[in-house]
Amino acid sequence: MRFLVFILLTFFLDIQETLSQQHKGFLYGTVTLKNNQSYTGQIRWDNEAGAWDDLFEANKNEPQILEQIDIEDYEKNKEANDEVFEFSFMKLWEDRDPKTNFVFKCQFGHISKITDFRDNKYVTAILKDGNKIKLRKRGNDIGDDIIMYHSSLGKIEFEWKNIKEIDFHFAPGNLKNFLGNRVYGKVLTIDGPLEGYIVWDFNEEAFEKDLIDGDHQNVEYNIEFGNISSLQPESKGSIITLKNGSELFLRGSSDVDKENDGIFIKTENTGMINLNWSSLIRIDFTKPGFKSPEYSDFGSPKPLYGKVETIEGNSFKGRLVYDLDETWDIEILDGKTNGSKYFIPFSIIQSITPQNFNYSQVTLTNGTSIMLGEEGDVNHGNKGVLVWLTASKTKYVPWEQIKSVTFIPK
Repeated sequence: MRFLVFILLTFFLDIQETLSQQHKGFLYGTVTLKNNQSYTGQIRWDNEAGAWDDLFEANKNEPQILEQIDIEDYEKNKEANDEVFEFSFMKLWEDRDPKTNFVFKCQFGHISKITDFRDNKYVTAILKDGNKIKLRKRGNDIGDDIIMYHSSLGKIEFEWKNIKEIDFHFAPGNLKNFLGNRVYGKVLTIDGPLEGYIVWDFNEEAFEKDLIDGDHQNVEYNIEFGNISSLQPESKGSIITLKNGSELFLRGSSDVDKENDGIFIKTENTGMINLNWSSLIRIDFTKPGFKSPEYSDFGSPKPLYGKVETIEGNSFKGRLVYDLDETWDIEILDGKTNGSKYFIPFSIIQSITPQNFNYSQVTLTNGTSIMLGEEGDVNHGNKGVLVWLTASKTKYVPWEQIKSVTFIPK
């Protein structure tokens, strides 16, 4: 009898620990309004992002690189590289190309605070090391309402214009779970299997209590993800298998047909993949194969450091400004392959090797190698790399002269 009690107690404690780990992966913080009232709880950003590994994206409101470049050094580089340097580099910062946007993109877990809310389109993000980045609206991460699930008040919706600042911090293990656990799945694609935390229809559904919609025999269904065992695209809809064993063929909704904007898969060690619907063969929703990253798993940003080798055989080593834009290892490299888009933190990239006009070979620190293209980070649209050879001397290398970029941990 004592042995049975011990087994049941161990099982109960294991379940509690798993739930606690899941809760720690939820986006959590304190919202302070302009009237100085504060509320603390689980956050759903613009009714989409809800986990620390979700992406926050905005345009950089001012080019940080200008703060780092000495005008005399610029003149020397300009003379040494003639018009190539002028066209490829400085004109981007002198407003001669108004279409150019320099994007800041990182996972929420690297952010300590968002403050200086102005005009529904400007904020300042403070990273965990205290670095401040002035940002402006891009997409809906700036300007849309913020939803909070408060332990005693329930669901609260904050209008962006009323917010003064948002402080992020650890989610308690005993957090009241309003949304259910994160959705996790094993995904079979035309390129092979993938596995990780799932965000459905490009940032819309990510938790067990989120709904998947569709029509079956002229009846509209709204099914919680937590009740679904598997999904398989079929013709103009999808076959949904529920955990009770029953099957439904749903159609007439972007959740279940080719109008789906993509399925985000948050993998354990290859970044995030936005899988194109046409690449999906089947997904089985399962228990997590690894823990949901918590706030403490995301460190302070480190400057990009590495070596740039040119096609002429030269090599330059030092701090890097990649694509004249990314300066920290927490920032994200974008690239596509077979219609699916990868979002990879620079912290897990070992090297980038341009292959041709449109593609580059991206090798990760775990040895995985991916051919990526169609985005400015990895094709001819790349603006080149600036290398800090010393504290006061730089070398600009245009993309077309780069043989490889190798990142070196510091």
